[in-house]
Amino acid sequence: SHAQTVSLLAQTVSSHWQIVSLHVQAVRSHAQAVSLHAQTVRSHAQTAGSQAPTVSLPPLSEVFNPATNRLGLLVAAVFGLTPDLIIGKLRQQTDALKQDLSSSEAASQAPRKGSDGST
Repeated sequence: SHAQTVSLLAQTVSSHWQIVSLHVQAVRSHAQAVSLHAQTVRSHAQTAGSQAPTVSLPPLSEVFNPATNRLGLLVAAVFGLTPDLIIGKLRQQTDALKQDLSSSEAASQAPRKGSDGST
């Protein structure tokens, strides 16, 4: 039925939002892990007294700042538009299903003629 289709659509959209949220959290966690690893490498290099090249990573406040990280803004825009694209595609599929349902209901309600011409 139409209500079931809409309910399934709502559940699907909700699931996609949860997946996108998990991806954002994973990216942030990964960035923090990379920053921590770089700090560890620096401290080991300083402890060993070696002249290892220093790796300079920007702080997270700069990584997630659209004024200083234009590429990050582009990546965020792509991830931000993905749910809209998914919702648009799901709406198209829902409209197609509605049309199929209405045409199948009309066909099942049409009177059928018997072999003798009676209805």
